[in-house]
Amino acid sequence: MSRNSLKSLSVALSMGLLGAMTPVRADWVELDNGDRLSGRVGTLTATTLYFDTSYAGTLALPRERLKALSTDAPLRVRLTDGTEFDGQLVSAGRQGVRIRISQLAETEAVPLKHLAALNPPRNPDATEVSVRIAAGGSFARGNTEAQSLHLSGEMVARNAAQRVTLEGAYNQAEQSAAQTVSNARAGLKYDHFFTSKAYWYANARFERDDEADLDLRSTLGVGAGCQATRRFNPLTTSGIDPLG
Repeated sequence: MSRNSLKSLSVALSMGLLGAMTPVRADWVELDNGDRLSGRVGTLTATTLYFDTSYAGTLALPRERLKALSTDAPLRVRLTDGTEFDGQLVSAGRQGVRIRISQLAETEAVPLKHLAALNPPRNPDATEVSVRIAAGGSFARGNTEAQSLHLSGEMVARNAAQRVTLEGAYNQAEQSAAQTVSNARAGLKYDHFFTSKAYWYANARFERDDEADLDLRSTLGVGAGCQATRRFNPLTTSGIDPLG
């Protein structure tokens, strides 16, 4: 073997050894019970952190279980005030995280509750609309002549910061040619989210009921609300030891 070949082989072996000695960097998350998991942050939503691991696949970690969080590379960050940018998360202990935007720029500590989302869709202002419509009725002839009609519907338009709900219903019934039921209602509700769960709301409701001699009743209201969701904890039910 020539001297040049030996030199090339030596360089290759040295590079391979250096690569083997270089630690593999990874994101990590610490839970409220002290467990620390290593892997890769996927996405953070209002309720769940999706965390990719090599030993248990993708874990859906309940957000309220998070105690500390750190990433080894920038990711997309959205704060509860709507600010959105790319940055690396650096754990600040109980204070939350610092967001490293560049080698020379780093934010003050941001509490974890102020992280609205991680790696969110690039179109946060997109509005999702859902519609529900129900209709039913009955018609009877014989010893008793009766008929009834029911209509109801709901439309919800939602984006990251606000939600609008429009709903209504109509009921009509007759028995032996006499009206027994005739009422209708309509409602409008607006919610403005100032955190991922908590919101202010204003609503208006209008009702009419002929049988109760109610021509029109209007109800207006304002207040605050908070969404609550029952969550599944995979660390206590799957039988997987997260630390391997």
